[in-house]
Amino acid sequence: FSSVHVLVKWGGGWQNKEVAGKSDPYVELTVGDITKRTATVEEGGTSAVFNESLSFHADPLELTPDTVVDVRVLDDDFGRDDVLGVGRLPLARYSLAAPTEVDVPLQPRGFVQVALSVTVGETDSFGRLRVKALGGAGWRDQDLLSHNDPY
Repeated sequence: FSSVHVLVKWGGGWQNKEVAGKSDPYVELTVGDITKRTATVEEGGTSAVFNESLSFHADPLELTPDTVVDVRVLDDDFGRDDVLGVGRLPLARYSLAAPTEVDVPLQPRGFVQVALSVTVGETDSFGRLRVKALGGAGWRDQDLLSHNDPY
């Protein structure tokens, strides 16, 4: 399996949509058809510290450099939550061999800072997959004078 790991650090600059008090923001991330969210920061207002890791697991063939992480910041309300900002994080823009810190710009305004890393199989980069052979049997003898020495 492959994984996208996102540490949602903090963000700010979005509008306070509360009539009285401050917004209660949380971050929602979507990769493919999987959506996950951080905890709500009560009375966070127009900036908040989240420090929460979210991981998405997929078949290696489904995770490509074209994969995008959709980012939304919402205000946790009774009933329908207000959208405070929306952004996209295309994985192809970043070197993902090690955690990469990224400021994701939001529309209409604001940002979310994340640390992003991707694991493909047992490696940390696109295009490489480590396979460990545990055994094998049923090979035809190809050596003329002795038995096969497969490697």
